[in-house]
Amino acid sequence: LDFTFPFGGYGVILNRLALQNLLRPLHCSRYGNNLKDQSVNKEASFETLACWRLAQNQVNEQPLYKDGMSVA
Repeated sequence: LDFTFPFGGYGVILNRLALQNLLRPLHCSRYGNNLKDQSVNKEASFETLACWRLAQNQVNEQPLYKDGMSVA
């Protein structure tokens, strides 16, 4: 028998930092509307990048977001 199929998590492996970032509360209100029209560099913090993506509102998630929510 071959038991090499992914079991439980569909083969997805997240490290500790990735899990911490997913659960970290985002406070995008401190950025105001400064993130909408500008690009963010690669060295920006996770919160800055997440708030920038949220400000892009690609799938209409902006009305559902409340300050302090996490990505997960």
